[in-house]
Amino acid sequence: MLLKISTPVPSSKPSLPKKVKGNILNIRGSSQTPTFRKKFSPHLNKSFNCYEEPSVLPSYNRQSPSILRDTLSSKKTKNRLRITTRFSTNSLFSQAKTEMNSKNYRKALDMLNKIIQEDQGIDILYCRGVCMMHLKLYNEAIFDLKQVLEQNPLYDEQLYIALYMCYVHINDYGIALKILTNAVKSFPKSSKCYFLRGQLLNRLKMYEKALRDLLKVEDSEVNLHIAESLKGMNQYEKSLKYYILACQIPTTKSLGTIGKIKILYKMKKLSECLKEIQNSILLTDNHYYILYYSAKVQLLQGDLIQSGLILEQVIQNTNDQIMSQKALCKLAMIKIKEKDFYGALHTFQRITGKLQSKKKQSLFRYTEAIISLMKRKFSEGIILLSVLIEERVLIEYMNNCFVYRAYGYYAIAEYKKCIEDYEIVKGTGELDKASEFNYTISKAILMAKDNPKDAWNMFKSIKGVFSKNPMPEICLVCMLISETIDDRKVLKKASRILDLGIKRRSDSEMLFIKSILFYIQDEYEKCSLSIKDCIDKAEENVATHYAVRGFCNVVAKSYTEAVQDFTIALQLNENLISIYPYRGVSAYLTDDYNLALDDFLFYCHDSNQTSSILSAKLLLFASCYSDALQVLEKTEPNDEVLVLFSYCYMMLGDYTLAIENLSKIKIIDVSHDILYIQNIINKNLTYHGIGYIHNRKYSLWIKGLCDLYDLDYSSSIETFQDVLEIMHTSESEIFSDNIVIEEENCEVLYNIALCNTMNLNETNKEHALLILKELADVVNIEHRGQLFLICAIIELQYKNKESAEDMLEESAKCSPEICRQYLDGENVNILPLHTGNEFSEKFPLLIWPWNDKIRFRPAVTMPKILPSLELTDTYEILKGFFSFNTVNPRPEAPWLNRNKGSIQFTESILDFDVEESRKASRKLPVPNVKQCHSQEIRKKNSSFVKIKETKDGEQVAGLLNKIKKICA
Repeated sequence: MLLKISTPVPSSKPSLPKKVKGNILNIRGSSQTPTFRKKFSPHLNKSFNCYEEPSVLPSYNRQSPSILRDTLSSKKTKNRLRITTRFSTNSLFSQAKTEMNSKNYRKALDMLNKIIQEDQGIDILYCRGVCMMHLKLYNEAIFDLKQVLEQNPLYDEQLYIALYMCYVHINDYGIALKILTNAVKSFPKSSKCYFLRGQLLNRLKMYEKALRDLLKVEDSEVNLHIAESLKGMNQYEKSLKYYILACQIPTTKSLGTIGKIKILYKMKKLSECLKEIQNSILLTDNHYYILYYSAKVQLLQGDLIQSGLILEQVIQNTNDQIMSQKALCKLAMIKIKEKDFYGALHTFQRITGKLQSKKKQSLFRYTEAIISLMKRKFSEGIILLSVLIEERVLIEYMNNCFVYRAYGYYAIAEYKKCIEDYEIVKGTGELDKASEFNYTISKAILMAKDNPKDAWNMFKSIKGVFSKNPMPEICLVCMLISETIDDRKVLKKASRILDLGIKRRSDSEMLFIKSILFYIQDEYEKCSLSIKDCIDKAEENVATHYAVRGFCNVVAKSYTEAVQDFTIALQLNENLISIYPYRGVSAYLTDDYNLALDDFLFYCHDSNQTSSILSAKLLLFASCYSDALQVLEKTEPNDEVLVLFSYCYMMLGDYTLAIENLSKIKIIDVSHDILYIQNIINKNLTYHGIGYIHNRKYSLWIKGLCDLYDLDYSSSIETFQDVLEIMHTSESEIFSDNIVIEEENCEVLYNIALCNTMNLNETNKEHALLILKELADVVNIEHRGQLFLICAIIELQYKNKESAEDMLEESAKCSPEICRQYLDGENVNILPLHTGNEFSEKFPLLIWPWNDKIRFRPAVTMPKILPSLELTDTYEILKGFFSFNTVNPRPEAPWLNRNKGSIQFTESILDFDVEESRKASRKLPVPNVKQCHSQEIRKKNSSFVKIKETKDGEQVAGLLNKIKKICA
C-alpha cells in the first residue's frame, strides 16, 4: 500500500491540541483528524502479503487510497497543531508532505528528520513513521508510531493500521492482532479494522473469530474472506456459497473463481470442479492458476498423462515464476510416481532459479539419489539417501528412502545395513515385492553358515517370486552341496528344488510358508486364502496348518471358527502349548467359559514363571480371582507377582492384604495405588495421580469422579473424554471387542451423560439424551428402564410432555418398580449399569438439583486387566512353526514396473470356509473341565446380557394410566 498526500500542503504549521479535561474518549473522533493525513488503504492479496494487490481492495479503500488526509483549513488547525515562529520549519514540513504525495518517501524522510530536531510534534512523528514504513524500516516506524499512540490513543484509526502493517511485515502477528484489537476498542464503528482483523485471524487460522469480525463488515468484497474463514472451519458448503457471491463482484471475480475451484476440489466434487474450470478458464487473467488446478483434479482421478500434459501447458504459458516452479515440481512428482526418475530429473533441471522450498530441494536430491543407483553409483546414492533420512523433510517418501538405500547396501554386499533399513520400513508398512525379495535373501546369506536349517527354509520361501532371478534355487542347491556331496538323498532333494523352479509348481508346503509371510506382513485375508488352499492340497491334516488358520480367524474376530481350528490343531499335536491362551480367550469371548478356564489353567501346568504369570493374567481377565491366586502361589515372588497378588485381594475385597502385598514391592512405584485402596477403605474419593495398577486411564477416571462430586461438571466431562480417548488409542489389535471394554466404555459414557444431566441446559440436555438412548440399546431390560426414566425426567424438566410420555411408558415396561416410585413422588435412586452394586454403594449419591427426591450415582470402577496377548506375540509363534527369514543375492530393483516374473495375489474379500474344520472338530472328544465358582462372576454382573424378563401386566397398566395423567 502507498501513502500519499492528495491535496496542497498548508502554508502555516498546525499546532498541537490543547490538553482536554475529562474523558479521554472525548478528545477527538475520527472525523476530527487533520486533513493532511488521509486514511490507510491496505491492499490485501491472497497470501496476505500486506497490501500489494489492488484487485481485492474493498470499495471504501479504493475511494480513499492514501493514509494522509486532505489539509484542513487554518481555522480548524490553529487550535490543534503547534504554532511555530520559524517559517522555514513550516515550509519544510509542507515540502515533506508534498514529497510523500509524490511517493518520494526517502526525500520526505530526510526533511522530516531535520524538522524533528526542533519540533517533535505528534503529526511530524506520525508522518515520519509512515515514510519509514514505506521504506521498509519497520522497526523504526514502529518506534515513531508508538509514540503517537502513547500521546493520543484516539489519534486516528489509520495510526493503528500503520502499526499493524509494520508488525505484519516483521512477522509479529501476535502484536499485530493486539494492535487491531485496540483499534476496534477505540474505533468500534470502523469496518476497516474489523476487515483487517478478520483477514489477520484467517492468516493465523483462527477462523471462527475471523468470521465474527468479517460478518460485521458491510461490503460485498468481504465475501471472499468470509469464504476463506468458512473453508478453514471445514464448512465447505457455506464457503462455496460465499465464493459464488465473490464471483459476482467484478473486483473479486478472479480470486472468487479460483477459490470456488479450490473448494470444489477440496470437497472432492471433481465433476463440478472440472465444469467450473472449463467455464472460467478463459474469463480470468489467472487462467494458468485454474489450469494448474485442472491438472490436480486429473491427478486425483488417476489420469497421470492428462495431468502431466496440462501442467506442461501451464509451464509453457505462464510468466509467473512461482507458478511455473510449482507446476514443474508437480510434474516431477508425477514422473516419480510413474517411476520415471530420468524424466523427473530432467523436469527439475528445467526449473529456473533456486528452489525455495526445502521439501522441493529434498525431492530433487531424492531423484538424484535414485538415478545414481540406476547408474550403479551405489556409494553416491547411499550418501544422498542418508542425508535425506537424517533431515526427515520428505516424510511421505521416508519409507522409499529406506527402501532404496537398502537396495544400495544390498548391491555393495552390506547385508546387515540392508536388513536394518528394510526392517524400519516393515515396522510402519509393507515392502514391495522386489524389496521383500532382497530383504529375504540378505538375511539368509548372513545365517547360512551358522544356522543352515533356517537359512534353507528362507531360500525355499521365496522360490518363484521372480521367475527370472534364479538366486533362491541357486542358494538352496549351494547349501545342500556344501552340506555333503555323498548323501544321495540330499542331492535328490536339490534336484527336486530345481525341478520346482522350472515347473513353478505350487505344493502345500510352499503355500504354508507363503501364508506365514502374509500373516507377518499383516495380509490376513491373503493368508487365510493361502492356508485354506494349503489345507485343501495337503495329503494329511497338519496341526500347524490349522493353527495358522486359527490365528487368521482371531484377527478376523471369527472366534467360534478360531476355537474350532485351534481344537483341531491341539488334537493333532498336543505339544503346541503356545496356542492354549489364544483358544482360551477365543472361547471366553464366545461364552464357552469352561473351555476358557481349562485352557488358562493348563497353560501353567509346567510351572514356568512366564507361563504362570500369563495364565494368572488371563484368569484375572475372566474374573477368576481365586483361581488366579492358586496359580500365583506356585510362582516365585517378584514385584510383578506381588502386584497381581494385590490386585486379586483388592478385587476380592480384602484391602488389608492388598496393601500388605503392595508394601513389599521394591522397584515398582505403587505408592499411589496404596492411597487409592485406602480411599476405598475410607469410602473416600481423592485423586492421587497415576499409579501402577491404577494406570492413567483409571486414575483419570477417579479424577473425573472427584470433579463430578465437586460439581465441576465441565472438568469432569473433559476428564472422562480423555479416558475414552485412552481406551480407543490403546485398543489392542487382537481380542479388542470384549465385554470388559464394552462395559467400561458404557460406564464412561454414562458418567458424561450424568454430568450433563446434573448441569442441564439446552445443549447439555441434547447430549445427555443422545448418550442415554444409545446406552439403552445395549443394556438389559432392567437397566434399560432406568435409563429411559432419566430421559423422561429430563424431558419433563423442559416441558416436552409428548416425548416424556414415550420414555415413561418404556420405563414402566422395563422397570415398573423404579418407575412407580417416581410417579408416586417417592424418593427414587436411579442406579443403572453397575452403579448399584456392592462396591459402588461405598460412594455417595448425587441429588438432582431440580428435584431432591431423585438421586443418581456415577459409575465407579475398579481397574481391569485385559488379555496381555499382542499381535506381535503371534508372529513369534508362527515363526516357530516354520522358521524363515529373508534372503539375499542379485538385487531386484524396486523402481521397475513388472508385468511378468512376479507373483500376483488376489485382493478380493475372502469367504471363510470352516466346514472342514467343523467336520474334524466333531471327531474330537469333549474335554472334561472342572467347574470354577468364579468364572460366572462377570456373566452375572454384566449389564450387557439382555435377559428376557416378564413384567406384571396389571402393574404396568396402572403405571401407564398415571403416566397419561402426568403428561396430559
